[in-house]
Amino acid sequence: MERRGAFVEALQHDANLKAISPPKLTLLEIQKVAGELFEVEPDSILRRTKMSSASEARSIFCYIAVRLIGEKGIAVGKFLGMGPTGVSRAVRWGEQILQGRQALESRIKDLLY
Repeated sequence: MERRGAFVEALQHDANLKAISPPKLTLLEIQKVAGELFEVEPDSILRRTKMSSASEARSIFCYIAVRLIGEKGIAVGKFLGMGPTGVSRAVRWGEQILQGRQALESRIKDLLY
């Protein structure tokens, strides 16, 4: 039994596994990261708005939560008060926002990992 515990512990500290597994963040933590990236109040991500920076932050929030963290879109939608179609669109918009913006993508990875 002790051998199995050592094996699991070794896996938990393996740098290669950490590199390929998604970070463990809550939706509240992702909300703070997205707000910081776009310099908006994290609560503004929860509101429907046409304000460009808050809308972009919400899309990046959805992208990070679904694509990078592996959170289910339904859970993200409940957190944001959005339907599944809205979350899917926001994820795609978040991907488009990141295209060609290497500095922003790099900053996201720095904040997450």
